[in-house]
Amino acid sequence: MIFRPLSLCTFLAAALAGLHLYQSKHEVALLDRELRGIARQIDEANDRSQALQAEWAWLNEPERLRGVAQRHLQLEPMQPTQFLRLNEAERRLPQVAAYDGPKALFAERLPVAPDGAVALALLPRVPSLVQEAYRVLPPAAPAPVAAPAAPEVVAPAPVQLPLAEALPTPPEPPAP
Repeated sequence: MIFRPLSLCTFLAAALAGLHLYQSKHEVALLDRELRGIARQIDEANDRSQALQAEWAWLNEPERLRGVAQRHLQLEPMQPTQFLRLNEAERRLPQVAAYDGPKALFAERLPVAPDGAVALALLPRVPSLVQEAYRVLPPAAPAPVAAPAAPEVVAPAPVQLPLAEALPTPPEPPAP
């Protein structure tokens, strides 16, 4: 039995179409399996999220927080006498303590008030500090520099090469 070329081409086309259909079906099955896995992961993430939201709501419950704060903190409710008007603030503030000035090594000491009276020591004005910081200083005298020691000069010793003896001496030029 002899196959005609058209029959052979049709048979090959049907075989290739079947092979392509099988590969496509296999790829779809793999993608479907991957899709089910992703859907399962999404469901697990949603379940975890709901559990965390429930735990957060329980942790932030006002009655529970109030009980924890009373157990662990020594706080008391605010009393109306703790609030005051601005004009009453000066009367209730503590007395100002004496200040000797900055405790830096090179800072100028300001005089202390006599008889233990309360005194505030104010720092110098900023412009004077700026002027002091940027004042031009005279150039410093150059420091004497010791002259470097002269290196000891040693004459090289003549070296005899055995090759020099083996070379012929050049001929002398003829006299005119």
